[in-house]
Amino acid sequence: MQLGDRRKIRFWDDKWVGDQALKLKYPRLYLLSTSKESIIDDVRERGTGENGEAFTCKLSWRREAFEW
Repeated sequence: MQLGDRRKIRFWDDKWVGDQALKLKYPRLYLLSTSKESIIDDVRERGTGENGEAFTCKLSWRREAFEW
């Protein structure tokens, strides 16, 4: 997937993965996030793919996740 300008795409609010915003697809994670206003460049870590096209996200949370 080509993201285009990562400085304008909002991580939780914009439809950049699939057909709906991540805050709608994962509402509980969105509520726990401390970075609700983040853009892709804010949460993006260095590319891991052959040409740097893949990336991992560094998100911060209000509390630790439960392990069930």
